[in-house]
Amino acid sequence: MIRSSSHRLLIVVSIVLITGSINGKTLAEPLLPSMVKVPAGDFVLGSTEYEDTQPQKRVNVAEFYVSQYEVTRAEFARFADSTGYAVPQTCYHEIGKWWFEQESEGNWTNNAINQHELEPVSCVGYDAAVAYTEWLQVETGMPYRLLSEAEWEYLATQFASPSDSVCDAANLADQRAESVAQRQFHTSYINLIGIESCDDRAGTVSVVGQYAPDKLGIYDLIGNVNEFVSDCYVENYADMPTSGRAVYTKSCETVVLRGGAWHWPAWPVRIRDAKPRNWIGVLEGFRLALDTAEHIAVPASQGSELRNALSQYRQQRVIPPPLPDKPEGLTANVAGNDISLNWDTDKVAGHCVILANQQPGGRFDIIGFSDKPGFKDTFRAQRAYQYVVANVQNNAIGPYSLPVDIALEPLPVAPTLPATHFVAMDNALVVPCGADTECVTGPRSGSGATLLTYEFAIEKPGNYLLSAKGGGEVTFTAEIAGQTRVVSLSDGAMEYLALSKGIQRLTLITEQSGWHLDTLHLTKDN
Repeated sequence: MIRSSSHRLLIVVSIVLITGSINGKTLAEPLLPSMVKVPAGDFVLGSTEYEDTQPQKRVNVAEFYVSQYEVTRAEFARFADSTGYAVPQTCYHEIGKWWFEQESEGNWTNNAINQHELEPVSCVGYDAAVAYTEWLQVETGMPYRLLSEAEWEYLATQFASPSDSVCDAANLADQRAESVAQRQFHTSYINLIGIESCDDRAGTVSVVGQYAPDKLGIYDLIGNVNEFVSDCYVENYADMPTSGRAVYTKSCETVVLRGGAWHWPAWPVRIRDAKPRNWIGVLEGFRLALDTAEHIAVPASQGSELRNALSQYRQQRVIPPPLPDKPEGLTANVAGNDISLNWDTDKVAGHCVILANQQPGGRFDIIGFSDKPGFKDTFRAQRAYQYVVANVQNNAIGPYSLPVDIALEPLPVAPTLPATHFVAMDNALVVPCGADTECVTGPRSGSGATLLTYEFAIEKPGNYLLSAKGGGEVTFTAEIAGQTRVVSLSDGAMEYLALSKGIQRLTLITEQSGWHLDTLHLTKDN
């Protein structure tokens, strides 16, 4: 993310004010959280849209306190300094072409994303989050803990505030995030993870409390970092207690997270996420809860140190200017291997960036820049693909134009055809399946049908054999020339087709997941 010099100066100031580091000596007293009281109530937990959110249950939630903010790096620093807790030293935090591809050296103080002490702590994991609450219990005499999953959903469903735009209320993957992804990380959200069509002014994680709170004054419940809750993950809500308490299992190898993060568009509030208990990532953090009782009361003054630091940050924060407008009227003129792109001039600001993908609906990469509303290129791939353009202003890439398609010559009949050479796709992803190869998988959205369409140039009419290779237990419905067949990846069986001369369009459809399609095989049955 591009940050101003004033922002970097503020980081230094915050280290002194928040962590309490003076003349090299760190004060390890807790930085107390700012808490709000949540009234008791009942609500319907779960949804019929997902298998693991059923059966729906009416849950009675007792009154409790919840922290206004996700636990910050400044707060966690007091714990780490006081206890010497052995925080993990590797984390999923470095970004590559396919985002967080592998775990690498890094931790909560030193990773590729975090820069400010008032950002939520990450790269610590579930066990460290629980250890933090236990330390806070000892230091304060108050029974701090993580939220239960039911409490989190109660907050998200019963106290959300209406807003004109999701970007007013949450830090999510959006147009600003796509700009930062392309310029800083050389990757993309478009046609891969997806974005919200608005601008929240943050490209990655943000300092806590920068977006509109809910009706109780709770910030960042949606987005920013994905929040560990107390619960061990179970496959459904059959044994979920109606008291709103957390669910624990004997092994608890997998734990629950809720709310999503800056790396994704807004999730439906009832959707669940699960990670191995030992998962350490830069997208995951936590917030605090506290039971109420006669002898437990959180004074209004508690958390003033944190609130004052956030107020100071807001006064000094440099808000980036709006993104430039989206170009319009993109066209492509193809002459042999030469391609001329042109677009309207009335919404051109500064200069433009030109991007292309490797297949329709695929991820876009920057291929060039232009100070004029035009760009010349040569044919880039032996498959259909698309171009888009965007304005660049103030070191930020604006929203993309509508794409223009470059058609693909129909595939010849051949023993082996790459699965990525489709002419159209829906709800699918192209992903790496080896050092130098790519394959297709789905569904991209997590559920629903995946459709892949291919075109073949049939030179000789007759009987043909169709099969597919890849991985996973999946069957595709194959439709071509008025014929329907079932193609399986698991057995590699060949299906007979009668095809006439000309261009034939093959559509593969499945609603299954957990598969990857590597190649298609269409040969004439002699």
